[in-house]
Amino acid sequence: MRRAAFFFDTALATAWDAQHGGIAYGFAPDRSVCDGDKYHWVQAESLAAAALLSEATGEEKYWNWYARLWDYCWEHFVDHRHGAWFRILAPDNHKITNEKSPAGKVDYHNMGACYDILEVLQRRAGGGERSGA
Repeated sequence: MRRAAFFFDTALATAWDAQHGGIAYGFAPDRSVCDGDKYHWVQAESLAAAALLSEATGEEKYWNWYARLWDYCWEHFVDHRHGAWFRILAPDNHKITNEKSPAGKVDYHNMGACYDILEVLQRRAGGGERSGA
């Protein structure tokens, strides 16, 4: 759990775009951003990681990251007109394409993250034990 928190904290400290929001896709060993585009799956998996880390550590900072990430995704990634999430945004959050997830992948990152988050929220509300997933 400490290792997971270290990686999450390092990724967000390095790749969070303080100007436009969102997490840049990649950074180099020297922690310079080498791909500033924002991919939907990075945001989705980070949402789930934040919820799970909050539960595991009891630290409120992870719920704060969860809220910040969700607000960002809701504003920029979610297609409120046609549904689903846009795949990739430019560093300034402009859509690169209207493409959503390719047919073979569907929205498993987003849906899997939502499933993990819902389980955490259920446990937080006193609704049960871990499912073992």
